[in-house]
Amino acid sequence: MSHRLVQPVTRQHFKAQKMATPDISVIVPTFNRASLLPKALETCLAQRHQNIEIIVSDNCSSDNTSETVQPFLKDPRLKYYRNEENLGMMGNWKKCIYDRCNADWFLLMSDDDYFTDPDYLSLAWDAISTHSPKLVYAGGRVVDASSGEIRHLDLPFSGLVKGIDVFKSRGTVRPQDFILSNVVFNRQAVIDFNFPRNKFNLSSDSELFLTLCLEGDVYAVPKRVMDYTLHSGNFVSKISRVKELYTNNNDHLIYPYLHAIQKNIDINDLKEFTKNSNLRNIIVNTLINLDLVNPNWHQEYRNQLMKIMPQYLNEIESSFYFHKKKIKAFLLQRKYRKNLHLSEIAHGDY
Repeated sequence: MSHRLVQPVTRQHFKAQKMATPDISVIVPTFNRASLLPKALETCLAQRHQNIEIIVSDNCSSDNTSETVQPFLKDPRLKYYRNEENLGMMGNWKKCIYDRCNADWFLLMSDDDYFTDPDYLSLAWDAISTHSPKLVYAGGRVVDASSGEIRHLDLPFSGLVKGIDVFKSRGTVRPQDFILSNVVFNRQAVIDFNFPRNKFNLSSDSELFLTLCLEGDVYAVPKRVMDYTLHSGNFVSKISRVKELYTNNNDHLIYPYLHAIQKNIDINDLKEFTKNSNLRNIIVNTLINLDLVNPNWHQEYRNQLMKIMPQYLNEIESSFYFHKKKIKAFLLQRKYRKNLHLSEIAHGDY
């Protein structure tokens, strides 16, 4: 359940209602970030591409988010919804994409990120109108809120590129492969893939990005257009502490890998993806760490893998690499008495 904050009907608002369907929906999911949200909204409204809508989806915040949004409602392009209960991060995303979004294209903008280029959505819309890519994305900056360190993300691609080239480059771009907040997705394609497929996979955006790269060309805007903020409050910081998030996070690589097999992509491209993304090592580490912490959790995850990728799992478990790493991990654990500290999931962890 949710409700939208009602604003008085003005002449400006009436005029806006008669406008065409927006080209792009800028979705801003938020939760208890009233102090950070205004900067994000200001940069959304400052975009020079006018035919957009901005959807603020408040996931039942307990701070003054509602009051903070009020001044921004003067612009009829901005809509504010408040969920009557917390739907979880993935649930909030899904509610916006499926029920609140009016445009055929959208981006998911974190409430603590912000545009640094007011022309970005114009450039994205030109790319969409001219080339019909599967997605549009750009570079940016990764800003560490605690240390103040700023790292530049400059994409190794420019213009219309083959999606498979972006797919197999996973893990090679520094400081990270992309910034979610500037990826413009096609809404129908996202719905067709039932995104987000797994509410416990907090890297579902990467799963979607990689999957869509396998569907055709993508467009890379060769500019830094967005600041992505890293801080202790990021949900992804919980992945290494919560068992369900730790195991399901691997899905962001596993399911694109399985989709690639389904699409019969070239075996060499698939090998390059698994090598660059470090997929095998990630699965090995997860299996071994779970076995050290709780053998029942290990068996549960192993059964999960056996259902979806039995051949790959058998290749891993029969490899010398796996057994060597497993023995080393058990010896180190015995010597230093250190384990990965995992707890079972609780409400609010996702």
